[in-house]
Amino acid sequence: MRRGVEKLDVPADALPEWEAHLAEHRAGVPLLSNRVAAVDLGPAAPGIATLVPRLEPGSLPAPLAAELTALGEAVRGGSGLPAAVVDWLAGDESEAVPSPGLLRFLGWAVLARFLRPVVEAFGRWRDEERWLRTFCPTCGSAPAMAQIADRGLKRMAASMFDLGPLVAP
Repeated sequence: MRRGVEKLDVPADALPEWEAHLAEHRAGVPLLSNRVAAVDLGPAAPGIATLVPRLEPGSLPAPLAAELTALGEAVRGGSGLPAAVVDWLAGDESEAVPSPGLLRFLGWAVLARFLRPVVEAFGRWRDEERWLRTFCPTCGSAPAMAQIADRGLKRMAASMFDLGPLVAP
């Protein structure tokens, strides 16, 4: 799956105007929830449409293989599902999506690839000393893993984003 994601032809998103995000960043608003310096996730939708049919269900356990096959059919059916998945991952749960666990995994893998340049630039711009939050400054999710290091700093990894050192709250 990772090789499939890395091979995707993902368009580069324009970097947000960081200074427009400063007030909301200081108030604790994650980048992907920011309305002022919004990141357009829409261009990542074709990556989901491309990835799902490429995955081989043959080596997976039968229930997961069946889920992946059904998901591939839904994506190929021209249902607008990839765009709905991007909206759903961004927090719009007004439309039900099939296979939510599998879609969350695959969708975030594609979004992480799409957002890599934005996340790297955001990491260089943001002031780690001022974040002092227990959630991801990029996506707002709780950390999947955290490590306390020397001098009270910690490293968090949330979702697909490695956030680097943050001041421990």
